[in-house]
Amino acid sequence: MKPEIRIYALELSPLTSEDVFRYYYDQQPVWRREKTDTLRRTADKIQSLGVGILLQKALPDKDLSLVRFGDVGKPYLPGERIRFNLSHAGNWALCAVGEAELGCDIERMTDYRMNVAHRFFCPQETAMLESAPTPQLQQDLFFRLWTLKESYLKAVGKGLTKPLNSFCVTFGAENPALRGLEDQWLLREYDVAPGYRCALCAAAQAVPPEEVAVITI
Repeated sequence: MKPEIRIYALELSPLTSEDVFRYYYDQQPVWRREKTDTLRRTADKIQSLGVGILLQKALPDKDLSLVRFGDVGKPYLPGERIRFNLSHAGNWALCAVGEAELGCDIERMTDYRMNVAHRFFCPQETAMLESAPTPQLQQDLFFRLWTLKESYLKAVGKGLTKPLNSFCVTFGAENPALRGLEDQWLLREYDVAPGYRCALCAAAQAVPPEEVAVITI
């Protein structure tokens, strides 16, 4: 049976209430509370707590106090087949889970610079960006490429230690794909909220969800 992937999202505004924040903070495992405590900005603390809440919702039967971290910070549960990945941006948190290698990324579409694309993207991708007919479409394409590439790096646990321009994203009639890699991965994009881009990368044999499940608190 092919492993199924689930993706959850959480809108973070309820956590701006001190009482609500403290309620969910107190339910977190020690490592998540410590990670949240190291952050200085309130917005960063809220994002950190948000992904912690999502992980608890996604894996209610797992002992999350046992979570460990790989060499570049990718979290995992020792001895478990389940895989998970976390992301946050702006006012949203994201969590993907499944019994396959996976990575997810969410980004808020803000100002960007083409010199960033020339530095980090492959020539085919920068050519796509430069041919976009309007600034709005160029911005949208930039963040599509960024989230798709970042989701792959998170799936393989490399972070930015693997150059973003060492592989390329292509767009076909159905779903985007990766080029320049020896192994096979699937890519999917999801709508979470206006002004945001969201992407999933998972092992080729996995079954991605049709949509993201939005959790409320």
